Amino acid sequence: MNGSVPPSITTIDHRHKFAGRTSRTLTTLPSQLEVDQDVVRPRPSIRKSSRYEGIEGAAVELLSNYRLDAPVLEDSSAQTAASYTARSIRDAIGNWLRNAPIQASAGEASGGIAGVLHWDGNAPYVYGEITGYWLRWASLYAPDPARMRDAVDFLRRQWSRTQPGATRVGVPDDWRNRAIFTFDLGMAVRGLADAVPVVGEAACAEAAAGIMAWIERMIGPDGRVEPVLPLATDPLPDTWSTRPGPFQAKPAAAILQTPEGWLSRGLREAANATLAYWNGLAFQHAHVHPRMYTLEGMYAAGRLAEPETVLATVPEDGIIPEKVGRGDLRRSDAQAQVLRLLCLDPHAPAQVRDRVGEILCGMIHEDGRVPFRPGETGANVWCAMFVHQALDWWCHLNGDCSSLPPSPGHIV
Repeated sequence: MNGSVPPSITTIDHRHKFAGRTSRTLTTLPSQLEVDQDVVRPRPSIRKSSRYEGIEGAAVELLSNYRLDAPVLEDSSAQTAASYTARSIRDAIGNWLRNAPIQASAGEASGGIAGVLHWDGNAPYVYGEITGYWLRWASLYAPDPARMRDAVDFLRRQWSRTQPGATRVGVPDDWRNRAIFTFDLGMAVRGLADAVPVVGEAACAEAAAGIMAWIERMIGPDGRVEPVLPLATDPLPDTWSTRPGPFQAKPAAAILQTPEGWLSRGLREAANATLAYWNGLAFQHAHVHPRMYTLEGMYAAGRLAEPETVLATVPEDGIIPEKVGRGDLRRSDAQAQVLRLLCLDPHAPAQVRDRVGEILCGMIHEDGRVPFRPGETGANVWCAMFVHQALDWWCHLNGDCSSLPPSPGHIV
């Protein structure tokens, strides 16, 4: 493609794969503060490391004899067996997303989607960003007009008032509520755009209007979109999400995936300027999570997506570290992000992709819950959506006709 961004929403192929759901009211529990630090490093090379020996902790239950130390699949029979296992895990995650009480049913947060569920099924907070992710995921895999309408209405209520909506509803003392994040708003308006075929243009456009007005206020003097708008005098933690960086490519592309009438000429120019400025700089993020966000945004925008940066992030054992060069911490969302980008790259070695996919399968609970980190008993909602899509795309490349083909415009 020529690097320009299509002005209108990408057409979405709806497939209703999962049936049935339950509804429970979310309750509020104390939040956990996690502040990531990031540094700028030279472009990394592939790190040599020892083979994976297994996940510690009895909380991680592996599905049907799936071995994390299995060799890379080469013959067709082994490939078929792995594809079947990946499909089973994918479907378990999809069923969990449909049946778990991830959507608030009462109160201020009604209709919003939780970020995490604790082991007892309670959610500490509802998250606008994750609500946007869920609207995209649901539009692709499980369209439900009633539930999606509730999610759209939650976003409308949050952003139709004089004061901006809370970043995390239900935990007023969370530091993220002291600011507005362009990333969160970008995911929300993109989800609203995806919901149009299911919910209708009027409701989605009304909700988007309030959000777009706040994004307009975040256009900086350099003509690019700022990552954050502080709402208080207290300084925010110095982390990758609170300072300008290449990860801004994903919200910029998300803004440009909305219908043409939803954003002003000035905001369109600012989003394009943001993409142009950060193009080719994904390697500046030492943390894998924002590094992959950068590439996801560039892919979605039709720009060169630095496939070598994805491969340079993958160690020999296929275990994606939270931070390049450090394997002591791992995240399921980062593992899934890498797999999705490998699925989008037609030149990515199949053995690398399969190894990353095998490791990802081993991180999932038997009932489809996806932990943020291996061994945790809780469930992370956005990780579940990332992992579900990654496995769906991987299954498609392994011959599963029921899966959606990898598509840059559909990245959750």
